[in-house]
Amino acid sequence: MYPNIETERCKNHFQDEKLDSTIAVGIYFQVKLMKEGYNNLLSDFIRMLKNYMEYAKPLASAMILILKNRIYPTLDIDEVDYVIPIPKHIQELKIDMETGEKYNQAEVLARIIAEHLEKPLLTNVLRKKIPGSMTNKSKEERLEFALRAYDVKDKYSEIKDSVILLVDDVRTSGATAHACAKVLKEKLHAREVHLIVAGRTVHKDWEEPANEKIY
Repeated sequence: MYPNIETERCKNHFQDEKLDSTIAVGIYFQVKLMKEGYNNLLSDFIRMLKNYMEYAKPLASAMILILKNRIYPTLDIDEVDYVIPIPKHIQELKIDMETGEKYNQAEVLARIIAEHLEKPLLTNVLRKKIPGSMTNKSKEERLEFALRAYDVKDKYSEIKDSVILLVDDVRTSGATAHACAKVLKEKLHAREVHLIVAGRTVHKDWEEPANEKIY
């Protein structure tokens, strides 16, 4: 997972991790950490995306720059076959506070990314069958729910042996993307599934390095 200062296997991945890699623009500080004095512009923009679609433009631009310039050399975008957003249940769609339009943040980001990378965007392959929030759930509870909630919607035979780029705004535990990668590989036989997000959440056990302040 990038960004990550450790060289050994990241403890925030699962033992049977289905994602081939996770790439993030940077660290996302949740509200509880923001209240303790930790914050950055990226985190502000991600939170604003929950209310205004316009914030997808700068966030997606940063995601595109990282991919195109291979800042984290996990994925060669020339090898990507399809871009797929992490789906939301219809009951979970956000409402833009300016336009009143309903939207899925991941899909808005994915549309911009797919257009600039000139890759096919598939929005009707994955589906979320069960509405529900991951808030206040443990990593194990998140995984159990995600494995029940996410499934493939349509059988796309052309996905077989392809490289998929999943798109979301934030990776927290990784349970959602893990579940989506699992069904893409096991049911549609995708060869590789990578995740690009704007922010990677800092977890409860994260400790600030000595004499170093994260801004």
